[in-house]
Amino acid sequence: MGTGAHPTAFRYRTKKFYIESHCMKKILLTGVACLLAIYSLPSMAACSALNGWSGKTITFNFPATIPVQRDLPVGSTISSIITPLVAGTQEYLSCTGASTLLNSAYTNGWVPVSGIAPTNVAGVGIRITFVNQTTPRVVPFELATIAGTFSLINANWTVELIKTGPVSVGQITLGRYAGFAVKSNYWITYINAGSGGQIVPVSCSVSNAAISVPLGDVNLNRFTGPGATVETPGSNFNVALDCDAGTKVNITLDGTHDSSGIAGVLALSPSAGTTAQGAGVQLLHGGTPVALGVPIATGTAAAAGNYNIPLVARYYQTAATVSPGVANSAATFTITYN
Repeated sequence: MGTGAHPTAFRYRTKKFYIESHCMKKILLTGVACLLAIYSLPSMAACSALNGWSGKTITFNFPATIPVQRDLPVGSTISSIITPLVAGTQEYLSCTGASTLLNSAYTNGWVPVSGIAPTNVAGVGIRITFVNQTTPRVVPFELATIAGTFSLINANWTVELIKTGPVSVGQITLGRYAGFAVKSNYWITYINAGSGGQIVPVSCSVSNAAISVPLGDVNLNRFTGPGATVETPGSNFNVALDCDAGTKVNITLDGTHDSSGIAGVLALSPSAGTTAQGAGVQLLHGGTPVALGVPIATGTAAAAGNYNIPLVARYYQTAATVSPGVANSAATFTITYN
């Protein structure tokens, strides 16, 4: 009998093994089903628009022509437009059931990097920001929130054109740019460019890079004491440029500063003969001594063509007495457009 008992015990254990294996499969399958149910919860939220906020298009207009200064640093804002959605508070969405995923994305194929998407014009990127309750969120973004009723509070779209490199002439593509949605399948609002957006790089060329300012001979008796200034018929001169319309022109004047440290006074250059002592040459713009080495905003070229920057050079007495001699000086100028 001992020999006959062993097969019975073996068959029983074999049967039990299969039963346990079947249970494990059920447990694993149940676990997967639970995971799928948890993952799919957000899609179970049922949402409905309030106050007409279903695919509502908000349209803004770029300036007709957008000049871009050639020397504007990369990363600078070229143009910025704020387009309001709501002044005050307005409910726009009601969701029931489960949690809700709100998001914003580009709808025209532009792909942003670090929040800036390249446009169709070389060197020009775009950054779009959705602002609600004073909280700015740069597109694209996602916002997980519980189900309920949602409100726009002093909301707006902000569109910025950003310099990303050397800029070409071109027309920014218009139309729908981005939207704000529930999981990218229920669009609440879109931002749309209606008109404008012609990008025009602007700059100037220097008509004469070497300018001679003849101050001429001056009698010593015109120097009456420290701070005395002497202008001559040749004191007034222009830096002549040829500029594109809309160019913002800056000039920086520099040279060897006089040891007196007085604003705008250049030291006299050593000469082959005797160099005058006790005086320097002072530069002025708009009647004010210039700060050497500091850019001066001179204005904006109203039309394409000639653009002159008027300047004055005069002698300035820096010491108690002035001794005769050659009184030459030199300065450099740098033109920038930002």
